[in-house]
Amino acid sequence: MNSLCYINGEITSTSEGMIGISDLGLQRGYGVFDFGRTYNGKLFHFEENIERFRRSASSLHLAPPVSDQEILEIAKQLIKGSGLIKPAVRLILTGGYSPTLEEPNFIVISRLFNILCQRSFACPQSFIASSSLPAKKIDN
Repeated sequence: MNSLCYINGEITSTSEGMIGISDLGLQRGYGVFDFGRTYNGKLFHFEENIERFRRSASSLHLAPPVSDQEILEIAKQLIKGSGLIKPAVRLILTGGYSPTLEEPNFIVISRLFNILCQRSFACPQSFIASSSLPAKKIDN
């Protein structure tokens, strides 16, 4: 099982995927993201995620360089290729490297869906047990 990512047309493992340090998303926080869940290996209402992602990008004068159908197909390909039991999909669009925003970086990541439990609330034991992180006792 391997987390995979799509970066500007190329699929690679998340451990090898990279964008440059001068990306406007890193330098100025100029970018948008959205997160999609899967149930039984199938994307759940992902079209709504894509629609919200496009609206958010538009408000920053950014446009994903691929169609909605291509985003859906990329996500499906990453989920299938990763072999993860509980995959989630993150869509990311940054300002890229150009001050004119003409070449944004478009990233899709498929990775294990984890619920991180913090001390601010009590997490049901079933969530902790199914996480890939070691279980920690929560003191209230």
